[in-house]
Amino acid sequence: MPAKPKPKKVRKLSLFKKDLWKEFALFVKLQRSVDGAWVNCYTCNANLQIGTSNCHAGHWLPQGGYSGMVFVENNVRPQCYVCNVRYSGNTPVFEQKLREEIGDAEVDAMYLDRRQSGKHDRGWYQQKTAHYKHQNELLRQKHGHN
Repeated sequence: MPAKPKPKKVRKLSLFKKDLWKEFALFVKLQRSVDGAWVNCYTCNANLQIGTSNCHAGHWLPQGGYSGMVFVENNVRPQCYVCNVRYSGNTPVFEQKLREEIGDAEVDAMYLDRRQSGKHDRGWYQQKTAHYKHQNELLRQKHGHN
């Protein structure tokens, strides 16, 4: 009797989310960089080298409480370790700068939408990952990096 084929392993959803976060966070940093290597902290203006442990992608509305806001571009900006971790996002400064940058109406709308669901299927994560990977390639080319 032939052996039964082993069931195909299903990749965990958390791994798809991790893949997307890697590309999304890089996009947030490259998008605000003038040279593709350095970017300023959104809240304290410190100069950060992209790819180092001091260069984070921080959230105004924290991902722990608002899972639907994790991958919302207007909710995420480059931040240093101190602002993002030690000061928990430096939220008052972050919000004020967002209001100056994108306007009160957009910030208020994000706040009202903050409880939206962050649950997505594998296809959604794969599509978004491919999108941000492509955007990162374009930004690297713009900055002269390959």
